[in-house]
Amino acid sequence: MTGPGGVGKTRLAVRVANEVSGAFPAGVYLVQLSAVRDADGLVTATAAGLGLTAPSDGTFAERIDWLVSRLRGRLLLILDTCEHLVDACAALVEAVLLGTDRPVVLVTGRQPLHVPGEVVFRIPPFAVRGTASSAAGRGGADDGNDAVALFADRAAAAVPGFAVTAVTLPKLVQLGRILDGIPLAIEFAALRLRAVGLDELLARLPGQLRMLGGGRRADSRQQSMLASISWSYDLCTPAERLLWTRLSVFGGKFDLAAVEAVCVGDGLSAADVLRAHVGLVDKSVVLRADVFGGEARYRLLEVVREHGAARGDPDDLAACAERHRFYYLAVARRLAASLAGRDQLADQFALVSRLGRDATNLRLALDRSLTVGDTPTAEELTAALSAVDVVRGEIGEPPRPGPAVAAVPSQDAAADLGAAEAAREGEAGGRGGWQLLTAREREVAELVADGLTNKEIAARLFVSKRTVDAHLEHILAKLSYVSRVQIAALVTREQ
Repeated sequence: MTGPGGVGKTRLAVRVANEVSGAFPAGVYLVQLSAVRDADGLVTATAAGLGLTAPSDGTFAERIDWLVSRLRGRLLLILDTCEHLVDACAALVEAVLLGTDRPVVLVTGRQPLHVPGEVVFRIPPFAVRGTASSAAGRGGADDGNDAVALFADRAAAAVPGFAVTAVTLPKLVQLGRILDGIPLAIEFAALRLRAVGLDELLARLPGQLRMLGGGRRADSRQQSMLASISWSYDLCTPAERLLWTRLSVFGGKFDLAAVEAVCVGDGLSAADVLRAHVGLVDKSVVLRADVFGGEARYRLLEVVREHGAARGDPDDLAACAERHRFYYLAVARRLAASLAGRDQLADQFALVSRLGRDATNLRLALDRSLTVGDTPTAEELTAALSAVDVVRGEIGEPPRPGPAVAAVPSQDAAADLGAAEAAREGEAGGRGGWQLLTAREREVAELVADGLTNKEIAARLFVSKRTVDAHLEHILAKLSYVSRVQIAALVTREQ
C-alpha cells in the first residue's frame, strides 16, 4: 500500500490484519520500521516482530536466510513504513516469498518495492464531495463525506459540544478541500479548534498547512505535517528535490509536457526531469490525477506544493514562474484559435474538457502577468479566459483583471458571448439543480466534466458501464438537460 504521508496507510494495514487474521493459521505479524535505520536493523526488527532473536553476526543475506528458515505455515507479515529501506525490504520480501509456504506480505510505504509478484494499492486522501455552496442548507456528516466525518469526530473530542449543522457543514467542506482530504492534516486542524474558532481556522490555514501539528505521537514523522513532508523530501535525490521545488509554481493539474517546458534548464536536462518526475510519482510526492485521451495528468497536494516553494531558491522559482507564464500563454492562444473555429457541439465539449484541465494554471499565469506589470500578456490571457468561460458556462466568476487590464472582454470574446447566449439561457434552468442530484450522481457528473467516457467512469467508480449509463440518464432527466456539455458547465459553476 503506497500513498503520501499522513494518508492513513498504517491504520489501514492494522485494520486489514484484524479482518483477515482467521485466514492465516500461522499468524499475523506486524513489524514497525519507522525507527529502523539500516538493513541489519531490518532483520533484527522483523525477527523481534516474529518473536525471534536474530543472530548478531553474519552478512545481511545470511541473516535473511536464517530468518526465512524459521518461518513455518501460512502467515501474513506486515512491514510498516518501508520507504527509507526500499532495497533491504525488497530483498527480505523476495526471500520470504521464495522460501516459505504460501506467505502473504503486506508492505506500507510511500513508494513500491518493485519486486516480482507485487500488487500496488495506492491509497488516496479522502475525497471531499460537493462544494461549500452545494452543502449549504444541509446538516449532519452522514452523507458519505469521510473528510467531514473525520473532522467532526476529532473536533467533538477536542471541543465538547461541536456539531455539524447547516451552518458549519459548508465550512467543513471548504476546510476539507484546503486540507486536500489528508487524514493527518484533518486531525491536526481539528485540534486547533481548542484555540481558535472555525472561521478563524479557515482564514489562517491557506499557506500554513506545513505548520499544522499537535498531540503526542510515538512516531516523530507524524507529530506535524512539516515532519511528515520533510521525511519525504529527505528521501529524494538532489534532482528530485530540485524538480519538487520547481513544480511548486504549478497550480491544479498539469501534464508532462508542461513539466518539461517549465522545469528543464539550470541544472536539469530533459532526461533529468523525466527521471526525477518518475521518481516523485513513485514516492507519492507527485500524484497521478487522471488520464484523458491517453494523456496522464498530475497534481501536488497543497502541503507538498507549500514545502517545495519554501525549500526552493527564490531566483530559480522566479525563472520557473516566467517559463510557466509563457507556456500557458501559448496554451491560451491555442485555445483561442480553437474557439474561433468551433462549429459543433463535440468541439465545444472538447474545449470544455481542455479548459477544465488547464484553467487553474491559465489563471495563475494571468495573476503573475498582472503582478509583474506585463499588460499585453495579461490582456491576451484575459481575452482567452473570458471567451472560454462562455463555453464552460462559468458566467458567475470571470477572471478578475487588475487595474492595468480592461475589464471589458476583447472583440473576439464579446462575439463568443453573443453566440453562446441561447445556450446559456438553456442552462439557466439547471442553476441550483446540483442539490437535486444524489452523492453518486454528483460523482458521475464531476467525472463527466473531467472529460471521461462512461466506460472510463465505470472503471474509476468500480461499477458497470450500464450503471453509469443509468446515472447519466437520471442526471439529464432531473436537470432537463440534453448534453454532457451542460453537465460539465454545471459542475464548473459549482466548483
